Amino acid sequence: MDLYKQTLDFQEALIKHLTTTEAMDEHAYETLRKELIEKVSLKEFIPPFLIQNRTVQHLNQSIKASLPTYAQRRTYIRESFSRLLDVLEFGETFSVESEQMTKKAFISYSTDDKIIAGKLKSVLEGYDIPSFMAHDDIEVSEEWSKRILEEVNSCSIFVCLLSKSFIKSEFCLQETGIAASRGDICIIPLSLDGTIPPGFLKKFQSSKLNSEQIGIQDFLPAFLKSDLRMAIAIDLP
Repeated sequence: MDLYKQTLDFQEALIKHLTTTEAMDEHAYETLRKELIEKVSLKEFIPPFLIQNRTVQHLNQSIKASLPTYAQRRTYIRESFSRLLDVLEFGETFSVESEQMTKKAFISYSTDDKIIAGKLKSVLEGYDIPSFMAHDDIEVSEEWSKRILEEVNSCSIFVCLLSKSFIKSEFCLQETGIAASRGDICIIPLSLDGTIPPGFLKKFQSSKLNSEQIGIQDFLPAFLKSDLRMAIAIDLP
């Protein structure tokens, strides 16, 4: 069986495992995962959740906790595999180079904190880092959950604006769960009122944000840890 067909079958088996009673065999998961990860040329296209979750048990804990509905899980798995399947079917040149090179940020926030989130977006875009805010960037006609999954799955920087309102938001907690399941992004928790990172983000240290003096300095510590080249490229005022 060629690798494209094998990977497509793996994707569908994972969807069945996470959306039906048809559980995936532990040995099959570990074997298929290992075969993909050992393909060095495919490393940048492999779904991050496969790299992070070595066993079916880990997979269940990660995906089921952050994506409670079957529809969300189905969309997430397919979106995660899309680039890998494109490369296997059409070749690496099919991948859009600009997408790989461009830094993109996703800002997760409660609607109560929308104005401050907008300030964060302005700062990042002032340094040529396109930033996504759901209420600003999703058209009324677009399918809300699908677009959010796409953006969280494709961003390279995930900023969560922590507050008491954030913790009460089901959507914010789901977004952070998805981001935490990835191992290839820069996660930046910024706290407005002392709220600490929830759930899977507890391992990340948050920084207190002064909403009256927001600037690129609020992002630099995380950039220095996760992407030194990006930190160096920023022209500080």
